[in-house]
Amino acid sequence: MTSLSEAYHGGRGGPSLRRLSLGFGGFLLGVLLVVAGIV
Repeated sequence: MTSLSEAYHGGRGGPSLRRLSLGFGGFLLGVLLVVAGIV
C-alpha cells in the first residue's frame, strides 16, 4: 500500500496531481460498478 500513502503524502509526481488521479480512478471504478449492477 505504498502507492496509496505516497499519493496522499506527496510522492515524486506531486501530491495534488497524484491525489487527483487516484480520486478520479476511484470515481470511475464506482461508476463502473454501479453501471454493471444496473445492467
